[in-house]
Amino acid sequence: MSCSVCRLPFIPDLTQASSPLTEHTPNANVVPNDLAGYFKFAFGTGPRIGLKKLCYFSANMFGAVVEVDVFMWESAGGTFFMSHLVCFSLLRQALNLEDEDKATTMAFSAHELILGRPQGGVHAGRFRDVQYENVGEKVDLSPFWKRGSTCSIGKR
Repeated sequence: MSCSVCRLPFIPDLTQASSPLTEHTPNANVVPNDLAGYFKFAFGTGPRIGLKKLCYFSANMFGAVVEVDVFMWESAGGTFFMSHLVCFSLLRQALNLEDEDKATTMAFSAHELILGRPQGGVHAGRFRDVQYENVGEKVDLSPFWKRGSTCSIGKR
C-alpha cells in the first residue's frame, strides 16, 4: 500500500493490526523506529469515504482511528486515495484547501471526480495521468511495487 502523493509505502501499526504481514513490516535498518510513525497513518479521501484519518492494518486494509470503519484499499476498479498525513497537508497547501470547514473538505474530496480513481493492480495507488517519475528528483519507485522485486522494504 502506497501513498497516492509520494508513492512511499505505509507500514502497519503493530499496536492496532491484528495480523500484519511480515513483508509489510520493514526492519529498523530500512525505516528507523523514530520515522516509522510517519508511515502508519493516512488520510483517506474521496466520494465513497469522505475524509478520514486512518490507520494502516496491513493486508490491503485501513481502519478509522476514531470510528469503527474498515476500508479495503484496493477493490475492483482501483484504490482509494490514501496519503501520509504530512503528504496530505502539503497537497492541501499546494491546492489552497487548508481550511477545516465543510466546504473545503467537500472540495478536496471531489478530487477523484477530476483525477479519476487511483489505479489498482501493478499501478495501485497511482493516478492514471500523473507522471510521478518526472516530478522533483525524478525518482522512479515502481520497481518497489513489482511482485518478486528485490527492492521490497519487507525483505529481511
